[in-house]
Amino acid sequence: MHTSAPPASAAPHSASSDALQLAWQGTLLGSAQARIKPIDGEGHTVPCLCFDIELDNALRNAMHVEQPFPADQYEQAQQAAKALKKGMRVSVQLSALDLRFVARNASAVVISEPDASPQPAAEPDLFT
Repeated sequence: MHTSAPPASAAPHSASSDALQLAWQGTLLGSAQARIKPIDGEGHTVPCLCFDIELDNALRNAMHVEQPFPADQYEQAQQAAKALKKGMRVSVQLSALDLRFVARNASAVVISEPDASPQPAAEPDLFT
């Protein structure tokens, strides 16, 4: 099994690293790329492996995937990108907290009126 993951000791740690892990499988829609990605508003960047896959589901959705590497591992990100070519089958694992959904073709946007005053949930009477 080939993997692009840097050693666990070198991987950047985030609050989401201990969260529920998800996995998807699919086919690469194009060759992967190594890019530089900003990680904060202060100009800090990290190398990032980037690619798109067509998911193995009924809708055949496309998923954009980004795997950040430690700041000093751009060459490793480039090597990982060279190994991932269009048409290859891949599996992707990530934290559920790191998902970002994009609706690229929304058909309507409706402004909802906020509730006047949210009511607290009723507590069940456990002793009746």
